[in-house]
Amino acid sequence: AIFLQAKDPHAYISGDIMECMAASDNVVRAGFTPKFKDVKNLCSMLTYQYGSVESQIMPPVPFKKSSGEGKCIEYNPPIDEFSVVETTFKGAKKGAVRLHEGLEGPSIVISTKGNGYLKYGDVQLKCEPGFVFFIAPETPVEFIAEDEDFTSYRAYVESDI
Repeated sequence: AIFLQAKDPHAYISGDIMECMAASDNVVRAGFTPKFKDVKNLCSMLTYQYGSVESQIMPPVPFKKSSGEGKCIEYNPPIDEFSVVETTFKGAKKGAVRLHEGLEGPSIVISTKGNGYLKYGDVQLKCEPGFVFFIAPETPVEFIAEDEDFTSYRAYVESDI
């Protein structure tokens, strides 16, 4: 994964991507899109600072607030706004379960591959690619694999609300 500071230009060219950004109303486009391009504004807002490739790579770490089958890795950028957890079940048997403990702040889950379920308390919701869920603070959630290759991402903020 990579992390880019605010006002750093970037472009998505091809392949799969999971992009997460803080709330913003300042998306400025300058190319590779049929949408409005505001090159002048983009050029004026850029910092024109750069860092090494190594300084922008964000290595995943095990997500400590989970247990069970499958795998959870966390991407924790050097900002307060959010972190992202990838939960995968590769080669898992049907019914494999991974528990996420309740987190202090709210979170959003998007399912990107395979089928499964999201369970909290007595409620079990179907998860398919493109499905998105809001998870309230302090809510433990179980990810349950229905397919051998089930993947979801959870963006969250740890804060007192």
